[in-house]
Amino acid sequence: VLSFWIVAMTSATLSIAGSSSLLYFIRAKGQWMKRSNGIFYRFMLGISTGDIVLSFWVLTAYFFFPREVGLNYTYGNDATCSFSGFLAIFGSTFTNIYNTGLSLNYLAAVVLGWSPLKIYTRIELPTHILGFGLSLLLPIIAVSNNYLNTSSTTRVCMFGSEPEGCNDKDDIECERGGHDNAMYQTIRLSHLAILLACAFVGIVNMVAVTFVATRHLRRGNRHAIATHGVRNEQAEE
Repeated sequence: VLSFWIVAMTSATLSIAGSSSLLYFIRAKGQWMKRSNGIFYRFMLGISTGDIVLSFWVLTAYFFFPREVGLNYTYGNDATCSFSGFLAIFGSTFTNIYNTGLSLNYLAAVVLGWSPLKIYTRIELPTHILGFGLSLLLPIIAVSNNYLNTSSTTRVCMFGSEPEGCNDKDDIECERGGHDNAMYQTIRLSHLAILLACAFVGIVNMVAVTFVATRHLRRGNRHAIATHGVRNEQAEE
């Protein structure tokens, strides 16, 4: 388990360095502050921010495990476990929503031919609202209701019950979480649904963009070949 997390933490460190560099260069350029011309850069700011949060979760998740788990070099408790789960839910939700917003931006520009102003009002602004709103709402509800706990199978502080196995045994009462709790299931399934929906929409958008861009490229190549042929004929005459 420890060796796995060492590899994951190394990858997370590199990811934080890369996303932090990207944030620095985007902010230094200043293009992101322009309403219409800075749409792409603002989406990248959101994606990079979410990636930093998610990578920080990977970097610290092992150490935030409660000591009761019985792993070496774990120094956490229920509070740190909840904080770790908060980072996981926020980072994953935030990054996926902004990735979807970026793919919708390409779809609107390439396939639908929308203007930058129309993309700003109909895609970017809703992305900011949903990105911050859902990414904060879900983990806040989860933390405030003690839904984030350690799982012995996944070794991750996420949705779960404590003590472990209390959902399957009638003689053990769940002190934290609880699969029979309607709100618990709503928040857990909402988080999963957002991730799946973002993945599906992103794939469909990029397939459509690739198809249209390839078709335009082929038309451009045929036009260039035809134009070149006409010029050659005129030169021969």
